[in-house]
Amino acid sequence: MSRRHPHHLTPDDLDTALEQSLGLQSSQHLESCQACQDLLDAERELVGLLNGMPRFSPSEQFVDAVMARVAIPDPFALRAFRNIRSRLAMSRRSLAFATSFAVVLAVAMGGSIVWTLANQDVLAAIGSSVAGEAVHWFWLGLQTLASNLVEQPWYEDARAAIGSPTRLALFSGMASLLYLSGVLALKRLLALPTQRVAHVQI
Repeated sequence: MSRRHPHHLTPDDLDTALEQSLGLQSSQHLESCQACQDLLDAERELVGLLNGMPRFSPSEQFVDAVMARVAIPDPFALRAFRNIRSRLAMSRRSLAFATSFAVVLAVAMGGSIVWTLANQDVLAAIGSSVAGEAVHWFWLGLQTLASNLVEQPWYEDARAAIGSPTRLALFSGMASLLYLSGVLALKRLLALPTQRVAHVQI
């Protein structure tokens, strides 16, 4: 809190003076300054009046008397009442919708079963056609992938590198070694620590 005058006591100094812990320089100023002494006397009188006021101590029945006059509605009861009212209002509409949906679903399923039983030859022909087309597209995609692989500029070098059995075995061994190293590293990372870690105390 800033001082209102360079040589006068601040309100914090006055509070400190009331606690009898004022510094030497402030005490000397208080002895020579009548304005600060008047403020200290007024502050001391106000504190005395506040300390002399009776403290509010309600009786044990005070809380019960106040709460008896307060009507707190139960939110869960209101919510349940609204839910029941809305359900009663929408029960007929929901029942009609559910009945209509069930009838349409049953008619559709019955018609599908009847048509399937009456047209088994058509379904078998469609299934065979779809299966044949799927196999045809699978082989076509596989041939396209193989053709693109052969046309790559690095294909001949890779084929020459693994063309001999010795090079193929060496390449397979290196790949297996790299895979095993990766598995061991992953296992070490996922393993739980066996030693307790010392926590830093702050």
